[in-house]
Amino acid sequence: MMYYSKAFGLSIESDLKIPEFLPNNASENSAVIIKNSFSPIEINANGLITNFTNELSFEIKKIGRFSIKDGNRIFYQRENHVSDEELRLFILGSCFGCLLQQRGYIVLHGNAITTDETTCKIIVGNQGAGKSTTAAWYHQQGAKILADDVCAVTFNDLGQPIVIPSYPQIKLWQASADLLGISTRHLNHVRPQQEKFSLPIVEKFWQTPLPLTEIVEIHPSYQEIKVIQGLKKLGYLKEHSYRYQFLEKMQLTAHYLKQLMRLADKITFQCSPRIQLNQKINA
Repeated sequence: MMYYSKAFGLSIESDLKIPEFLPNNASENSAVIIKNSFSPIEINANGLITNFTNELSFEIKKIGRFSIKDGNRIFYQRENHVSDEELRLFILGSCFGCLLQQRGYIVLHGNAITTDETTCKIIVGNQGAGKSTTAAWYHQQGAKILADDVCAVTFNDLGQPIVIPSYPQIKLWQASADLLGISTRHLNHVRPQQEKFSLPIVEKFWQTPLPLTEIVEIHPSYQEIKVIQGLKKLGYLKEHSYRYQFLEKMQLTAHYLKQLMRLADKITFQCSPRIQLNQKINA
């Protein structure tokens, strides 16, 4: 049985049900195919192998093997007894991050939100900095979410950077949910035995691309807002790019860095303390 859905502006056909994605019409030509492939995938000692700029394969121990090709195909081989939830976690993350890189997108590791439904910003930060917590707080204040974890950025005909919406979900740790007063009682675990949950945001998911005007890096140690100027922005953008090692393996870094320079010229970048949960946003 095949399932039809859409995400990142792409129509998707998959032999694996992916409930996180938005449903789509089966009659629409699929831009991306996801299927269980039993053809052997050779993986080297460090878990990655690539021979071409349009192909990357990798292995996640105790989960399975994955191969992304030509920006339109994702093949997987799951290990025995691996749940659909665990498999989807890597398809939604690393696989789609790589696929979007192959399609020429800038892919940032963060959360994209809009408070005015006219422009958007991306919240970035190191692991545990509170990106998803901040996005969920904005969501509670009435903001709309465009993307969680994997943010796809491209340029429109006017050369303006835009964010392509992904799918209506935020992933939250139990501690973050407790902090925000969100009950996880009826939420699905991201992975079995892990206190991280999928929070559906269908009603406040923004489904059309929006101009990207600002990127904010949050960090627990920051005491005040600092605006990053000039070429320094390039280093921050590279640091917060999603799975930069994939780009290196596919020999796509030269083109990607040019895209980052173009993006740096169009957006503001600031480092900021974590948001205070009792403050209000200005739409």
